[in-house]
Amino acid sequence: MKLSNSSVPVKIAYQDDIRRFTFNGSDFSDLLKDVAQTFSLSSTQFVVKYKDDEGDLITLNSNRDLAEALKLSGSSLLRLVVIASRLAAPMATAPMPAVPVMPAVAPKADKKAEKHQLKELKCAQRREFKLMKQVQKEASKAEKVHSDTDSDTCGAKNKLSKEEKQKLKEQRLAAKLERLAAKHDKHERKLTKDDKKHHSKALEARFVKDVTVEDGTEVLPGTPFVKTWRFRNDGTSAWPSGCKLLYVSKHTGDKMGAPDEEDAPSAEVGAEVDVSVPMVAPNGAGRYAGFWRLATADGKKFGQRVRVLVYVHASSSSSDEATTPAATSSEVKEGWAAMLNQMKNMGFDNQKRNLKVLAKNKGDLTAAVAQLVLRQHKMKIESPKKKRDDM
Repeated sequence: MKLSNSSVPVKIAYQDDIRRFTFNGSDFSDLLKDVAQTFSLSSTQFVVKYKDDEGDLITLNSNRDLAEALKLSGSSLLRLVVIASRLAAPMATAPMPAVPVMPAVAPKADKKAEKHQLKELKCAQRREFKLMKQVQKEASKAEKVHSDTDSDTCGAKNKLSKEEKQKLKEQRLAAKLERLAAKHDKHERKLTKDDKKHHSKALEARFVKDVTVEDGTEVLPGTPFVKTWRFRNDGTSAWPSGCKLLYVSKHTGDKMGAPDEEDAPSAEVGAEVDVSVPMVAPNGAGRYAGFWRLATADGKKFGQRVRVLVYVHASSSSSDEATTPAATSSEVKEGWAAMLNQMKNMGFDNQKRNLKVLAKNKGDLTAAVAQLVLRQHKMKIESPKKKRDDM
């Protein structure tokens, strides 16, 4: 009896191995050749079974049996189970399923992300090993049941009972193998999904240092200043254009006259950039702090949060150095007169020192004022110590 030459998709399970192929043969011997070639077996080492419409495992022995199996499956997938015969050679140890390799961590990636990847890899290995052991255990049970059935020499009534018992066990085994295969496929899909999720987290920003106005800087009431932070791109992709530095402590922080957001430059992987925000010290004395964080153009935040922290004093102590006459026009560069006048109004009366500090900071008023404030702060700390030493 010859079968029509038609392509039929086949899903077949042998021990802990599950394969798929397309059957294009014309009779049952062609199917046995395909199965033997797929699992590297000889035709005397196994029997092939299929599940009928009542859920029973039916043995395939001829073209007639194969035609019936194809008729039941229709044009859908033909599911088969291969069981080792009693004369089969001892089973080889099932190979360890390949564990998906987690993506390599970028050289400058966060140590926390590296530890998380290592933990996920170990969990995946444990799950794969547990699944392999369970499949091997079920395959060993199936081989033992088949061997016990062949050695049964009891009467016809007892033999029938044994056959029914073996049939029930084989059905349960086939169901378990299918469940394990489905569980394995689901696990593979989950690993792929987690891998995509990891790669989607490509934008990172790490705080490097305060370029201007370090935490704890003392300023006078109403003093304008510019806070500058330095960031490094520690992610796996460049920052897109349109990134911004957002003010994020709206309920618990102090904005200090700053805008809600400030433009941030794009940065390649490993590059460092500075982001500045203009601010004005509050009029009241006290401690003031605000928090900021980088975000993309659509508002998706990324990277570490940074802060500005200043102490506002109600008044400043006068300088211990004698004041000098106003600088002559030859000492003042073009455009600096207004800045020197503004520094004098802030309480810095020594114009000669002001000019020297302004020149040192290349005309940057904010940096010059911050340096003078820091100098006054150090003098306040050292003055009591000097008095104690004199005593």
